[in-house]
Amino acid sequence: MIYEPFLPSARTQIHQRVAMGSTVKVFATYERSFWRDRGLSGEAVGTSGMVSVAFDNTSHDDSVPCLLGFIVGRSARQFSTMPKRERQEQVLDELARFFGPEAKAPAEYAELDWGEEQFSGGCPLGNFPPGTLAAFGEALRTPVGRIHWAGTETARQCTGYMEGALESGDRAVEEIFATL
Repeated sequence: MIYEPFLPSARTQIHQRVAMGSTVKVFATYERSFWRDRGLSGEAVGTSGMVSVAFDNTSHDDSVPCLLGFIVGRSARQFSTMPKRERQEQVLDELARFFGPEAKAPAEYAELDWGEEQFSGGCPLGNFPPGTLAAFGEALRTPVGRIHWAGTETARQCTGYMEGALESGDRAVEEIFATL
């Protein structure tokens, strides 16, 4: 974005310093929720592979059985450099390690690299290097003219979560109405 007139220095400094996290979200859908048939929850935490956590993301009516996985941080950056076929194979191997060999044969496979998203540039939230908030934190929520800042990073509570994003949106709306 280009701001005209320029933002105050403290706000510009935050923009320059805060980088978004690296996260890839992967989905594998199946004909049936085989993990449930085996008495498994569909939740797993990985400590030795690329997939750090997996969840049962089956549709509410059970018509689309789905396993969802997250690849984060250094693993996500490495994962993003691999050929798609290799990425998919690695994810399915890890899901099979968590939930059994049926995980290697999804009906569909999809992935979303949040680092490639134009407007977010990463996920799940901005990373503030040491000293950034101490030096420039006051500017984080301070409106600039008619621009009001909202988003999970600006939340007063639950920073980094959906609740924080909602709280910050409410705060920004209150700020706007206070100026009318």
